[in-house]
Amino acid sequence: AALVSRSIARASMVVYDEAAVTPDPADEERLDREPYHGGVFLVERNRSEACLAAWGAKVTRLIANHSDLKRASLRDQALLKDCVDQALCDLAFFDPRTLVKPAPDVVRNRSYATLNHLSRSSRLRFKHNRHHLTAAHLAALGTDLLDLPRAPAVRTWWRDPAPCA
Repeated sequence: AALVSRSIARASMVVYDEAAVTPDPADEERLDREPYHGGVFLVERNRSEACLAAWGAKVTRLIANHSDLKRASLRDQALLKDCVDQALCDLAFFDPRTLVKPAPDVVRNRSYATLNHLSRSSRLRFKHNRHHLTAAHLAALGTDLLDLPRAPAVRTWWRDPAPCA
């Protein structure tokens, strides 16, 4: 599948439509508030500057107005939606078949995509574990996607500090 599903000639940013990638049965209203996946996006130096500046200003204002806000609580996707609603950003979309957020059936069937969303947050830290991933699933992901051996020493690769930390 092509990475981008429509022409990006006028778009200020290319993003994933979150509902097309991963519906959220735990919080269906979240997709109304945060319809775009904010972790993977494509920008172009000249065309994207105004959109990124508007989005960045909203994030900066939110942080300035809520000094007690935990970083994990910052919902930048909702702020991107505000920019789109106010015509500050014009989006194009990646083909949703190119991104997968690993879940047990994805790992079991090895139905991976071009991009496999493995953030070092909730999915890899078992926070809330709405994804129902187990240590065995994550060990298989390490073998399948990162070419790690099945040796016991690498069975907890997801707990190791990030290489850039």
